[in-house]
Amino acid sequence: MGDFNDITSSIKIEKISTIPAVVIYKDADFQGASQELTEGSYNLASLQIGNDQLSSLRVPSGIKVTLY
Repeated sequence: MGDFNDITSSIKIEKISTIPAVVIYKDADFQGASQELTEGSYNLASLQIGNDQLSSLRVPSGIKVTLY
């Protein structure tokens, strides 16, 4: 995955199987403020960590995430 540190404004989550949600984090190494995201599209207004603040994320097997 490319460099997305502090440059992400919106996210699209596609659920490919019955795996749990994606978790995004404000800080590197899965630290700081976090938010669980289930299938759907999320823009700046729905990202609790703020604009261009995403520094790490956990993506369970079977889920596709596209960062914009």
